[in-house]
Amino acid sequence: MLEVGTRRSELSALGNENLLLELSKLAREDGRILVEILLHLSEVERRRLHVDRGYRSLFAYCTGKLGWSESEAGRRIAVARAMTQFPAIGELLLSGKVHLSGVAHVAPLLTGENHASLLERISRASRREIETIAAELRPARRTRDGLRALGRLGTEGAPATASPEKNRAQAASRPSSGLQAGRTESEGEAKPKPSAVRTATASGPRAEAAESEDQGRLWPRNATGEFTPTGGSDSSTGTQLGEA
Repeated sequence: MLEVGTRRSELSALGNENLLLELSKLAREDGRILVEILLHLSEVERRRLHVDRGYRSLFAYCTGKLGWSESEAGRRIAVARAMTQFPAIGELLLSGKVHLSGVAHVAPLLTGENHASLLERISRASRREIETIAAELRPARRTRDGLRALGRLGTEGAPATASPEKNRAQAASRPSSGLQAGRTESEGEAKPKPSAVRTATASGPRAEAAESEDQGRLWPRNATGEFTPTGGSDSSTGTQLGEA
């Protein structure tokens, strides 16, 4: 078992060249171990051994049983599945031309047609470069998927989209909500107040009774019971009111 303190002391005693040689050896070994891990993951998933051990998914097994972080488990599972379909990934990982996170980033975009060229593009590329490459491919893939979906809808008898001319004709035939055609609020037509409308349009017996009541409060009645303004003439006597 590796004892960290002891091993650190041993490395401090190494010369520069020997230290670099050992690091290079470990890096190659790390690539080999990584590929071994990915191959083991693929076989465990094929046999569904994680389910037999009570885990609902391979991801849950890797985080719960193996103790990997969520990001580490996700990357390794993604690359293991891609490597099952495209074995060249394993060779590139062994040689150090590609790294795990780079392959995991483009794994969903790999196809039988583009995998060789895409893996070559990400070879020894930085993370930013790989993200740029992936971003270039994603819009094109979404467009192809959308066209395929539209094609399926068309073959299944989906209703055809109305032409722009038909849409404009339908819009013109609909009654407009709000103000009538040719009349807008900006034209500045003043609307009569409700009280004015009622005064101007009141008619009939009820209106006449109200008018008589108002006159009775202001004008006296003459001998025949008619209202006569103060200072006016009495139609029955011919005398001037106020002179009697």
